[in-house]
Amino acid sequence: MAIIEYTLDENVAIVTMNDGENRFNLAFLEYFLTVLDEVENNTDANSLIVTSSHEKIFCNGIDLDWLAPFIQKNDTETTKTFLYTMMRLFKRILIYPMPTIAAISGHVFAGGAIMSCAFDFRFMRSDRGFFSFPEVDLGIPFLPGMIAIIEKAIPMYKFEEMQYTGKRATA
Repeated sequence: MAIIEYTLDENVAIVTMNDGENRFNLAFLEYFLTVLDEVENNTDANSLIVTSSHEKIFCNGIDLDWLAPFIQKNDTETTKTFLYTMMRLFKRILIYPMPTIAAISGHVFAGGAIMSCAFDFRFMRSDRGFFSFPEVDLGIPFLPGMIAIIEKAIPMYKFEEMQYTGKRATA
C-alpha cells in the first residue's frame, strides 16, 4: 500500500493518506504533491476528497522526530526545503483547480490542521477526533502564509484563542 493513494468514484478523486499518523516529512509531502498532479493531469476527476486510513488520526502535522536532527545539526538547507515544500502543498490544495474536501476522520493537529484549512470544505466526524494548534506548547511559530490559510477557514477570534491556548476543538 502506498503512503498516499487515490481511487476514482465516477468523477470524484478520493485521496487516502496511509502513512500512520500522516506526519509531514519531505518524502510524504513530495508524494502528496505527486498524487495531486496525477489526479489533476491524468484523470477525469472534477472534485477531490482527502481522507486518512488511520482509525483515529487524519493528520498530525510535522514529523518532528524526522525534522529535529536537521535543526540540531543546523542543516538550514534541508529545513528550508522542508518548509518550502510544506507551504507548496498548502498552496497547491488552496488553489487546486477543482473543489477540495477534507474528510477529517480523526485527530488533526498542527500542520495537519493548517493543511485542512486550505481545503474548500472540511467535514469532521462528530464522534471522534480533535482539531488543534498545539504550536504554543511546542514553541513553534506560525509563518505568515500559515496564518493567511487559517484565516480563510476559521474566524480570527477563534483562531487566536486556539493559537494562544492550544485549546482543542471537536467537530
